[in-house]
Amino acid sequence: MNVPRRRFLLSASSALLAAGTFGCNGFRQPYRLFDAKQAAILSALCEQIIPTDDTPGAAWAHVVKFIDRQLVYHYQNLGSTYRNGLISLDRAAIALHRAAFEALPFDTQTVLVAKLEVGEIAAPDWPADAQRALFRAVRAHTMQGYYGDPRHGGNREMIGWRTLGLPHPPVRGRDDYRFPKERSAQSGNIAVTSEARP
Repeated sequence: MNVPRRRFLLSASSALLAAGTFGCNGFRQPYRLFDAKQAAILSALCEQIIPTDDTPGAAWAHVVKFIDRQLVYHYQNLGSTYRNGLISLDRAAIALHRAAFEALPFDTQTVLVAKLEVGEIAAPDWPADAQRALFRAVRAHTMQGYYGDPRHGGNREMIGWRTLGLPHPPVRGRDDYRFPKERSAQSGNIAVTSEARP
């Protein structure tokens, strides 16, 4: 029986996240903030934002790794929003469908995420504004992780840029071709051309 590629990749990535990674010194937790369970839930949730179809989606692009890094540094104030929200989402999935969120069929996850977006998941101790806050954060950070610079942990193998048909976008101040220079043959000074000035 043929398994849809999108669901196969999502199931495989979730299994790897749940299992963790192993190095030469034994078991190693791959994330700084999330545990394996939280990472698996988030991976499935990010895949709802940018799913795998004819190109890899958010899970393959290491978007969870990007989010995990940012929550330790730039988005520290959102750590509890993620951790509490992911736990609440999983509890809601179990209460409604008797299965963990990451284990639900993709289409069933989609229905639940649609309710999450508008804060309509019936769950005790999880108010509508907290549900909407989680969705907004995950949506924004998934887009950043998928299309941002790979040096921040996401956009694996520049998949986000390649799906848009973009070359490696120049980063101001890092690539010479962003501000072309003309070296004077007489003085040895570097002059910036008028076309290159911002």
